[in-house]
Amino acid sequence: MVQTLEEYYPQGQEFLLRNLEVTSARHARAGDLISVLWIVLGAAGVFIPLENAFNKTWRFPEHRPYWKNQVVGFLLTSACCGLAVLFVVVTAGLHGLVDRFVAEGFAAHALRHVVLRTVALFVSIAAIFLFYRFLPNGRVRSADVLPAALLAGLVAELVRYLYLLALPYLDLQWSQGPYYVSIGFVLLAYVEAFVLVGGGFLAVPEEEKAVEAPAPEPTA
Repeated sequence: MVQTLEEYYPQGQEFLLRNLEVTSARHARAGDLISVLWIVLGAAGVFIPLENAFNKTWRFPEHRPYWKNQVVGFLLTSACCGLAVLFVVVTAGLHGLVDRFVAEGFAAHALRHVVLRTVALFVSIAAIFLFYRFLPNGRVRSADVLPAALLAGLVAELVRYLYLLALPYLDLQWSQGPYYVSIGFVLLAYVEAFVLVGGGFLAVPEEEKAVEAPAPEPTA
């Protein structure tokens, strides 16, 4: 988990990891499941604007009622949490195999890095597939959204890499002060949202994108 956060959180990793260690230790002792529930419910709210965007992309005329959107968002959030746990378990298991069979050194470090990035990419694609498949308020075929999810996952990884290259030149710590860590992550999420919506547009079948051309006016 530490390696993942260092790899994917744009900046301020030391601050994040230090506070995460303290917070997780406190909640592990307290066993505060109510706080976890509120976090999951709050995270579900992000799917409301995404559903609206996907409905417009797929030309579904009606949006879900708020309570249904919360149910779908809660289920998708829970599924993403499950994918995150799966990611940690699979990555840790593969890292254990690398540590067991490969001597410590450059090769072992490179293999662990490849394992982390590869598993993270597949988990990201799986999450995007779930968004495309279940967020729009209408019938969506898995065969239509799977290629778009694959492409969106790859493009999202490329965009993240380019963003990390450009981030030092933004000098957020000077302009945003103590909020630069959160702002850096929000900007990344903002940029990745365009990738997500763009991939959703590509998932729409061509017959759904077609717009009837206006009939030509009769000539005299």
